[in-house]
Order: sequence, then structure tokens, then C-alpha cells
Amino acid sequence: MLYIKLDRSRKISLTQQLYTGIIEKILNGALSAGEKLPSSRNLSRSLGVSRNVVLEAYDQLTAEGFIESAHGSGTYVADGTRMNGYRIGQVPQKKPLTGLLYEPDDTVIDFRTGVPDLSLFPVKKWGGLYRSVCESLDPITLDYYQALGCYELRYALARSLNKTRGVVCDADHILITTGAAQAFALTARVLTPKEHVIVEDPINNDILKIIKASGADVHPVIVDDQGIRADLLPDLNTVKYIFTTPSHHFPTGGILSAQRRIALIQYAESHGGYVVEDDYDSEYRFTGAPIHSLQSLNPDRVIYVGTFSKKLFPALRIGYMVLPPSLMEAFLNAKHLEDLHSPVLEQLTLARFIQDGLLDRYIAKSRRVYQEKRRCLVDALTRYFGGRVIVKGSATGIHLVAQFPGVLFDKEKFDRLLAGGVRLYPIDDHTITKGLFDDTLMIGYGNINNEQIEEGIRRIHAVIT
Repeated sequence: MLYIKLDRSRKISLTQQLYTGIIEKILNGALSAGEKLPSSRNLSRSLGVSRNVVLEAYDQLTAEGFIESAHGSGTYVADGTRMNGYRIGQVPQKKPLTGLLYEPDDTVIDFRTGVPDLSLFPVKKWGGLYRSVCESLDPITLDYYQALGCYELRYALARSLNKTRGVVCDADHILITTGAAQAFALTARVLTPKEHVIVEDPINNDILKIIKASGADVHPVIVDDQGIRADLLPDLNTVKYIFTTPSHHFPTGGILSAQRRIALIQYAESHGGYVVEDDYDSEYRFTGAPIHSLQSLNPDRVIYVGTFSKKLFPALRIGYMVLPPSLMEAFLNAKHLEDLHSPVLEQLTLARFIQDGLLDRYIAKSRRVYQEKRRCLVDALTRYFGGRVIVKGSATGIHLVAQFPGVLFDKEKFDRLLAGGVRLYPIDDHTITKGLFDDTLMIGYGNINNEQIEEGIRRIHAVIT
């Protein structure tokens, strides 16, 4: 007699449980090819279930070819259905994890860069806007969109970028992307296969991987406190683009000087290429107004990339590109082939968030919070380390750089720091030329509070002194 364990307390139907039990026995050979199965009447009686349960399971198994019926003879396991070691129908066990890229760990103070204070974002207000957008939608709004993205968001962005960053554009020059990462991937796909590309060194490692994946011939140029060394640009016949973070170099924090900005644009012009400006967190400047965009110097030669991951929250996954008119068609075709367009309801909600003045107010509030966190961090570093630490890149953004002359931050040192309850990230992970920043740390403070900052610096001091 065929025995299959059925559990009426489970949310899975008895039919599905019976189907799963039989198919598992067939695949693992417990039921051999040609073996006769019990009649539906006998099996329903032995299992204590309705005969319809058995009939439905048998019908499904027959439709999928696992069993076959012989008229007047019975039902048999079909040939060629054994698959040793295979298990089907296992219910996944829920783990106490969130699915986040960085799982929370209350035992470790994490000075991760690139993440804003997630507790600041007005989730309820955003939810109200989202609901309002959904309730007022015309059904036609739910259709496919052009690759450019929603006009409402592009229009709001054009006005905001011109006011806050000096970006020269209108809505038709803006392409909405699924985060800045997609903007860089599109740039690599459209411009760089087997072409020369100049990048800053150090550079965000994920961006470097995207560029290299396109087959580009990458030429690193080192940076100093004034950004990429324009005097070291290589002597090449053609260059597709120069990648730079001029308003707040990642990771060292330098600001590209006016002279070097002009030099980069002139170099791009003379080599038939472009400058890709990654403007990832320049809104958070603490000494004066934000630095004007490099794009404002020559909109025809600069591809401007921005993101709301640092301004609002990473899970939003909305970025944007301001493109020279000569590149619009190529980038639109690439975006269309990749994912047609980015999610629409979030775009419409973000447009309202900008138009209603909520973005400007949120940035102003966040800037005050980050300025206080920066003060707390610099004070703690000075108090614990005095003249043994050199703080750099603290005028802008939500991370700074701390140099500890004479201290080697190797794998062993980072392991000790983690064992001491603090997680830090080496600049060397983002360098092409290794060994230039062995005594220097990136310290992100966006998503931790002042008490954690103070305790984290204390833990660092306990390990490296």
C-alpha cells in the first residue's frame, strides 16, 4: 500500500501534498517505472481523504507524464521518470534575516559609507503621497512608458537641478534610471566597448567593475586633495570618456579645482570624448553652498549622473542622467532594451515630493543632522588620537577620511577591529594602484547616531594603540 504523509494543518492543499509525495517517490525510485499505483478508491480510503483529492492528484501527474493509465488495467509509473537525489515540494524555512545586502548586527558599529540616515526619511508622508498618486491615477497611466521616464519627474528634476546644482538642461535631456548603477552600466554599454576610458584612482570599486566588464581599456589617474591630477592625463589619440566625482571625490573627499575641471573638459573635447560626472552626495556641503556641477561648464561634453540613494534612501532605486543631445538616441535605445523603463508609481510619487517642496526641506534638515554628526566624529577623533590623525574630506558628504601616519591597516588589523566590535572599510579596496592609502580609513557616519560614533572611535582607539 502506498503511504503518503498528509497534514491538514498545513496551508498547502491535500491534493498538492499528495501530488508532491507521489512525485518525490517516483523521482527517487521508491516507486519504480512500471509499478502499479493503488486505485483512487483504495488510496483515498487508506489515506482518509476524499476520492476527488486522489483523482485530482492523479490527473495532474498524468498530465505531466509521471504516470499513465492502461484502460481496464490500472495506473502505472511511467518510464524514464527516476532522478536520484532530487527532492521536490520542500517548504522553505523562514530565516531571521531581512534580505538586506547588509544584515543588521547590534554587536558591531558599522562605519559604512554611502548610506544616509534611514531614520530621518518621512516614511508616512511619502506613503501619503504614494496613496494620493494611486488614488488619482488615470488608468492609462498604468500602460508602458517611454524609456526616458515620467515627464512629471523629469520636469521637476530639471528645475531642481538648475536651481541647486547649476545643471543646464530641460526635461527632454533627462533619462530616469534604476539607480545610478544602471546609468553607469548604460554608459559602459553605449560608449566603451574596447575603447579608452580614463578613471580616477581610487574609484568606487563597483563602478570600476562595470566599466571593465564592457571591455574598456582603463587608464587610471591618481588623485590628490584637489581631485584627479589633470596634468597626468595620458597621451592618447582618442578617449571615450573620463570618469570623475568632482564635487566630492569618492573615497578621498577632495574637491576638483576649477582649473582641473576646465582641463578635463578641454581634454575630452580634443580627444572626441566626454566627461562622466558622478554627483552622488554633493547636496550635503557644510561650508557654503554646494559646488556647482561640472556639467554647467559644457553641457555638450558632460554626462551628469545623480541618484536618490544618498539623498533619500537606497531602496528607492531611482537615479538619473543628464545627457548631451547627441547621445540621447543611443542611450534611450540601450535603456529600452535593458528594462523598457524604470518603475512608474515611485517616479510619480518622487515628482510630487519634489514639486511640493518636501525634497528641499528634507535636504535642509538632513544637512543639519549630518553636520552635527560630522562635528561629533571629528571631535572624537581629535580627542582620542590628537595629532596622530589627519582628517580629510570633511566639508561635504556623509563620510570622511582619516589618515593615521605610521599605522598599517592590513587584513589582520581590519579583522582585529571587527573582533573589537567596529567595522571599517579600507580605501585600498577602491584603488587600482595599491599601497598608496595603507594608513587611511574611510569613515561613514550617515546611518549611525552620535553615541555610536563616540563608542566606535573609542573601539578603534583600543585596537590600534
